Parts: sequence; structure tokens; C-alpha cells
Amino acid sequence: MYQDIIGKTVFVTGASGTMGSDFARLFARYGADVALGARRLGALEALKADIEKESGIDIFVNNAGISSIVPALEMTPETWAETFDANLRGLFFMAWAAARRVRDHGRPVTLVSISSITGMRPLKGIAACATSKAAVSHLIKVLALEWARYGIRVNAICPGFFSTEMTVGYYETAEGKARVARTPTRRLGAVGDLEAAALLLASDAGKHITGIDLPVDGGHLLSGL
Repeated sequence: MYQDIIGKTVFVTGASGTMGSDFARLFARYGADVALGARRLGALEALKADIEKESGIDIFVNNAGISSIVPALEMTPETWAETFDANLRGLFFMAWAAARRVRDHGRPVTLVSISSITGMRPLKGIAACATSKAAVSHLIKVLALEWARYGIRVNAICPGFFSTEMTVGYYETAEGKARVARTPTRRLGAVGDLEAAALLLASDAGKHITGIDLPVDGGHLLSGL
């Protein structure tokens, strides 16, 4: 399974982060030709060297995004704009650029966005992030409808509560521990938990899947608020 990934080019943003670097290694293991993109050049170079040492293949994962815990009454216009620029505007125009290339040259492409369950249910303290992720969920459905005629599939993975560089220390707080406790599996997600979803949506195994949000959340969406 997933042999069709061999030799394909995988483009990944946010590749210097916890999730992005794992996606990069994952697709490298499966034989993809990969390009890496991130703002932190030092971390990106280290990842590239690591992958080349293991397999000689570069991986690029479209995974960029930011989040901050800010009560709505303390939100600033700058924080709101920055969050939407990273989580929604950047994602759309990366997809837009890929789709225009497909339209002009006729080569099908699969787009996998990393969203969040925070766009699927309300949580306090993350108004900007949650709203931008909700917009991502709607956007991928619109794009899936518009672009299916060009052979473009558009889907999103929606992680639940995961331990990443953006959440360092949070899940040690009382609030963070309470959120983990409300997850049916009673644990945080590990980045490896996203790999099966990424492979499914990126490969021909998911060739009849488009326009979905795929939660990977340990059952959190099933739990009470």
C-alpha cells in the first residue's frame, strides 16, 4: 500500500515544526521527492540533513500555522490579523498556486491541509485560531467542489490535543490537564498518530475522498464540553 507515493513530489510548509518535520520524514520513508518550507531556516537545514542521511530524499509538508491562547476581550487587531494570515490566507494562496499550475498543465494534485478540531467545536481562549480553523474547514469543501474537475482532491486533517513545540508547558497546567482528561483515550496525541491519515489522504488509497475534515483526536469530539 502507498507505493504510488514513490517518486511523487510532496510539498510541505511549516516543515521545521514538530508535526511538519514528522510529515517530512514520513513521506521520505515512502519514497517521495520532497521540498521543505519554513520560516526557521536553521531548523529546516537540520531536518534536511537528517532526511538526506536516512534516505537521500527531501520532504516538503504543507503544515504552517500559528495559535495563541488569548481571551476574546484581550484580542488585538494585530493578533487577529496575524493568525488569519498564517492559518487561512497563506493556506489558500498556496493551494491557489498549486491549482493554477494544475489547470494550466493538466497534472492532477492532492492537497492536504492541517486544520484542527478547534474549528469544529468551541473552546475558550482561542477565538482567532478556532475561527480561522473553522474557515479552513469550510474553504476546503468549497475548493473540493470547484477543483474536482481538474483532478484536484482537497482534504484536511484535524488534530485534537497534541504535544508540539507550540504547546510546551500548557498541558502541565490545570486547564491543560483537564482537557486531556476529557479526551476518551485519556492521553495527548503524538505526531506519529497523524501519519495514517496523511498517507490515506495523500495517496491513491484515498483517491475517492475529497472535501472532508478528518479528526484525529482520540475521540475528543465525542466527549462533553
